[in-house]
Amino acid sequence: MSAKLSVKYKCQRIQKECRSRLTSLTKNVYNEKQVKDEGAVRMSDVYATINYVLVNLINEIWEVEGKAIITDEFKDITNNDMHVIEAIGLGEGNNMSTIAKKLNITVGSLTTAVNSLVKKGYVDRFRSKEDRRVVYVRLLEKGENAYHHHEDYHKQMTQAIVDKLDESEIPVLLKTLDALTGFFTDYTRESKEKSSDSMDKE
Repeated sequence: MSAKLSVKYKCQRIQKECRSRLTSLTKNVYNEKQVKDEGAVRMSDVYATINYVLVNLINEIWEVEGKAIITDEFKDITNNDMHVIEAIGLGEGNNMSTIAKKLNITVGSLTTAVNSLVKKGYVDRFRSKEDRRVVYVRLLEKGENAYHHHEDYHKQMTQAIVDKLDESEIPVLLKTLDALTGFFTDYTRESKEKSSDSMDKE
């Protein structure tokens, strides 16, 4: 079985299980409203279902995206490289510090990725005319093609979600995504603060 088919069947299996859990949870909520003496829906069921969907969704997004965007044309780069290209952006490019901040990585880690992309002809690196200490990175034609290829995949993914929702459901989705984004942002900040405090104590 090819890699693409394997991912496709795995996604279908996960999607079927997620739908089954969500349908079951929805029925429980409905039944609880109809039969008041059974009490409220157990929050443990809600947490378990949300956790299952989120964990599998995050894993599948990463795996499926990698299979979808790393085609024969771009087989010499990785999914991580694609996100570096996305962070660099179109136009005149960005300096290394700005790109690293977008990706939430160190400039040192970014340098390793950029070195590889320079060798493969995806990006160009140059120093600022005003301040030679500042290094900029911009996409070459090959990098721009990869950028648009990645962008098209995300447009398809977003459109597929929006097409399944009516107007009243979109604000709920946005609120959910905002809560999830807030969690990751807070968690990352707290982790950095703990790491910084630990280093200070040493």
